[in-house]
Amino acid sequence: MKRILAAASLAAALGASAAQAETNYMIGATFSLGGGVSDMGVSARILTPLSGDISFGGGATYYVQSGTIGYDAMVAYLTGNIAAGAGYDFATGMPVFSLGYYQ
Repeated sequence: MKRILAAASLAAALGASAAQAETNYMIGATFSLGGGVSDMGVSARILTPLSGDISFGGGATYYVQSGTIGYDAMVAYLTGNIAAGAGYDFATGMPVFSLGYYQ
């Protein structure tokens, strides 16, 4: 129940910030690191600009190996149409690195 509440809170916060600022949408690959276990997944995120090429965002990831779904918050650097970022996945409890296409 706590995970659902945290995911709903993150979605509401991102939705509110999306209504106030120019947002970007990102799809890409995410790598979870730590705890001796690593996993790779496919992710979708909403990114809101902080300053210049730096954005804050959150989204969901489907991890292929474990078959689980994670939700995370991250800070990303945007250049061209490529976004690279690092953050924390609340479902897995691990840090994540993500690389993908944004628009």
